[in-house]
Amino acid sequence: MPRLFGGYCPSVRKRAQNALILEEREEISRGLSVGLSLRQIARDLDRSPSTISRKIQRNGGMNRYRANIADSKAWDRARKLKLCRLSQ
Repeated sequence: MPRLFGGYCPSVRKRAQNALILEEREEISRGLSVGLSLRQIARDLDRSPSTISRKIQRNGGMNRYRANIADSKAWDRARKLKLCRLSQ
């Protein structure tokens, strides 16, 4: 839909199809709190252990991981400005 002064409105934000959802992040948090291994958490979520490890390290480590905080940080990281193809 064209805007009043030219250009187009950005599309509605949505998560990538392969991105972790909040429920999966909650499972990671619960798994860490009961002492499950990263591989067991990954198996339960049907994800790669390296993915789970990266998410945990990116969001405070094994002792400080919180699902809500990790989810909001991921949403903020996805919002970073990207150049449109015409600009490139």
